Amino acid sequence: DMPRASGFRDIPDLLRLVPGFSVAYTANNTWAAGYHGLGDAFSRRFQVLVDGRSIYSPHYGAVYWTDLPLAIEDIERIEVIRGPNAAIHGANAFAAVINIITRTAAQVTGNTVSAQYGEQSMRGLLARHGGGDDRLRYRLTFSAQQRDRFERDITDKPPATLDNGQYFEASKTYFLNGRMDWQLASRADLSAQFGVSQGDWRSGHNTDSPTDVLEPRVQDSRAQYLQLTYHKVESEQREWRVHVYHSRNRFDANAVGDLTSLGLGVVSVDQYLLQTRSNIELQVNETWTPDLRGVWGGEVRRDAVVSPQNYNSGRELSGTLGRAFGNLEWHAHDRVLLQGGAMVEHHYFTGTDVSPRAAVNLTVSPGHVLRLGVSKASRSPTFFEQEGNQVYLLTSGALADAVTVPSNGLKPERVLSREIGYLGQWRPARLEWDVRVYRDHIDDFIGQEKGNFYPDGALRPNEFRYANIGTVDSQGGEIQLRWRPLAALDLSAHFARVFLRADTTVNNFNTDIPL
Repeated sequence: DMPRASGFRDIPDLLRLVPGFSVAYTANNTWAAGYHGLGDAFSRRFQVLVDGRSIYSPHYGAVYWTDLPLAIEDIERIEVIRGPNAAIHGANAFAAVINIITRTAAQVTGNTVSAQYGEQSMRGLLARHGGGDDRLRYRLTFSAQQRDRFERDITDKPPATLDNGQYFEASKTYFLNGRMDWQLASRADLSAQFGVSQGDWRSGHNTDSPTDVLEPRVQDSRAQYLQLTYHKVESEQREWRVHVYHSRNRFDANAVGDLTSLGLGVVSVDQYLLQTRSNIELQVNETWTPDLRGVWGGEVRRDAVVSPQNYNSGRELSGTLGRAFGNLEWHAHDRVLLQGGAMVEHHYFTGTDVSPRAAVNLTVSPGHVLRLGVSKASRSPTFFEQEGNQVYLLTSGALADAVTVPSNGLKPERVLSREIGYLGQWRPARLEWDVRVYRDHIDDFIGQEKGNFYPDGALRPNEFRYANIGTVDSQGGEIQLRWRPLAALDLSAHFARVFLRADTTVNNFNTDIPL
């Protein structure tokens, strides 16, 4: 109900409703989302799932929100787990987990058509059809969305020859997705989903920069995915599911920049980027006694990236990771709930890591719960952090400029998180509150350092490369109040305060955090 009542049309905006989250639009159709004070333009430290399908990219680690073939109207709920949770959701569950769950086909029968119109060239059209019978249900959703997030009320307006009514950040995205839910037997079902999207995006640029001609003005974006989930309930004590998916994201943009005034010549830019992910996961839920239950399983994933400009090569970079996990939940007493588990993962860059977690939940009185938790998680480097070699080439094939060089070999970021939480309800007043204090310690934080790593670099005397630049301590708290006096009235307010401190031996780097 909250997403639908918010009026937001972009999924990142919905995260503004989560205590402690910071959300901002940056540039070039990219959103920056952060938690515990750690935010960047790529949302690299989140595990983002759509019906169990991980959508962060293997290239940058980014979440391409604008390219996601998903309509807010198809979202049933969004579960946000604040803090590390790698023991259940994998290595990228470093700062938080955002689990988007869509509506089943049975929930959207019939036909729906809606249109939206707003400022900054905001346009939207959605058409959805759902049908089937008791055993087989399906739905199809088509959407066309247009945005122009560049503010028109600016002092330095572009020349009239460039003013076409859309100020550089205009985007058009079209997508079609579908879902089929098939009841194979009384205790077994199969779900199949697919999605395709096509985007025509324009990028912002700086007319004062002589090298801005190297940035393509138009980007073609395409995404596809297919996923299957088989679910079986063997008994009241045991159920399991197998989840398989394949996703593909492609971005393509080209430009030719004349830099003869800088003594370089004509530079050809090819921003082709292809990312693929294939994944299979098994999850088993078991209940051994009324007070003891658990979940365990495993996952195998293959990631692959091709991008000539970003890796100075047309070859495919790929890797396979595997993980096994298990978690227990024990009602030791009517008022005491104990939780614990761990994940073992082998990553193609960083080898084997173990991520444990433990928590104690104490019901002080009905409607008042105190929670103490400690967890560890890791974030392995992305392909670009590990192998990135972004270069610009002349039309002759010679090197014009080098921006980044490959790392010397990165360690995974590791976080130790401790938290104390309090959930309360005052039922006569229909008031709820959620209070949390935490302290996180991150080792081997991955950031950029600057140096003369590429002697043939032309435009820049120094290049960037990723490195483990030090440690980060984040501590603070957050509180949320929610008041629902009537079924039609829901008021909420939240406040968060974060204190960050970095300790690094690298003197010359691009800071992600204050020192």
